[in-house]
Amino acid sequence: MDEWQKKQQKEYEELHELRNFKSRIEYGNKKSLSLTATGNMFKELDKLMELAKNQTTMTTPRLLRHLDKMKAHLESMVNN
Repeated sequence: MDEWQKKQQKEYEELHELRNFKSRIEYGNKKSLSLTATGNMFKELDKLMELAKNQTTMTTPRLLRHLDKMKAHLESMVNN
């Protein structure tokens, strides 16, 4: 696998992880989140954001924007 294919694979895996996380947030929202579930999601989101900051791929800025939006969405769900 050449360098370009490795970058493409890494980007796919990062985006797949984001989609899974977003699905869990949306599912939790439908089931009215408990405080424990909300806390766990914030921990998971912080972990994902830290991983994204440590990445050197070209997709990192886009990944961080998605994570920031998801964190804001989760915070708005908690505050409502």
